[in-house]
Amino acid sequence: GSNNNIDPRFISHFSIFYISSPSRESLFRIFSIILQHHVITFPIEIQEIIPNIIKYTLQIYDDILRLFVPTSTKFYYIFSLRDLSRIIQSLLQTTP
Repeated sequence: GSNNNIDPRFISHFSIFYISSPSRESLFRIFSIILQHHVITFPIEIQEIIPNIIKYTLQIYDDILRLFVPTSTKFYYIFSLRDLSRIIQSLLQTTP
């Protein structure tokens, strides 16, 4: 048989980190604050719909995660908070 043991001196150079995913409420708060700050100079009608924009964006993101689960044949179905943040970043490109 083969020897699969890894030298402990080599392993000591690595660390495992775990960061839990932020809650939906945390994401809502983070993205709402960012977007509300951006639209402060926009008409009040736009400012008032920011919570709904964030709410529905998060809902779509949750649906995508639920419906597009990566499999061995569809390994490219990988969605993360980076994809969600790109949507918000694109909204930050808007002008009044």
